[in-house]
Amino acid sequence: MVSMVWDVVVVGAGAAGLSAATACAQLGLTTRLIERLGPGGELMSNPFPLDEDGGLTGQDAAGDLLDTLDRTTAALDLAEVEEITHSGNGFSVISPSQRWDARFVVLATGSEPRKLDIPGGAEWEGRGVSYCAPCDGPLYAGSPVAVVAADRWAPIEVRALTDFGIPVTVIADSTIDDPALFSDPERDVTRVTGNALRIDGADKVEAVVVDTGTTTTPIPVAAVFASVGRVPTTKLVAELVERDVAGRVLTGPAYETKTPGLYAIGDVRAGNAGTAAAAIAEGKDVAAVIAAAR
Repeated sequence: MVSMVWDVVVVGAGAAGLSAATACAQLGLTTRLIERLGPGGELMSNPFPLDEDGGLTGQDAAGDLLDTLDRTTAALDLAEVEEITHSGNGFSVISPSQRWDARFVVLATGSEPRKLDIPGGAEWEGRGVSYCAPCDGPLYAGSPVAVVAADRWAPIEVRALTDFGIPVTVIADSTIDDPALFSDPERDVTRVTGNALRIDGADKVEAVVVDTGTTTTPIPVAAVFASVGRVPTTKLVAELVERDVAGRVLTGPAYETKTPGLYAIGDVRAGNAGTAAAAIAEGKDVAAVIAAAR
């Protein structure tokens, strides 16, 4: 267990967390950044440009943020945070093997994929049902797959899969509209308008059954990639914050939660714009707020 009391512990190393930790350290705050997997968050899964100018990709942006963090005194720990507690003396951020005590905590845990709530969705997760095309796509190179698409991240998933040479059937309602994606001759993309009903298979995923409104059709696939929305990751602070109907953390104008000293930024926060630029800006802003409150 660690006895040092840090000025700030930032939980989550996506764009918001990396920005906050960097800015806090640059302002002279002793800072610890904790991430359960690897730094970069959602940016690391996006090899495509972040804007229409075709410039910086998500992976480029993550690399730049990490390079900047490395030039500060902020420390990065890879650990699974199990609990965040609060007392009159501040906060304790607790993993199975460590504890980080801090005066302030910045929650930057972002969001995670919403699960595909159809028969077979849970049964085949990790064995043909995936929520990360850049991660799992190479496993299915040359085999047909489906993307169940119901959010703005779906085109990124489809492009990632077709970059691996995978033929993709996109199952979506009429709200998913990306003409360039469906008309690109270098990408093998087929669109089926309808709703996924279930995933069939014996010892592996073999088909996804789709209701088109007029027919119920099985589509042979080796895997199903789901992009059906995201849910905020707030379980660590469930008792320390208030949330909106979507589960996102409610904050004041300075990113403060109902618990003094606990701040929330990025996609976990109600009102966040959901872009990398917004997350980075909030990280810088909250660092200034904390420096002023120190």
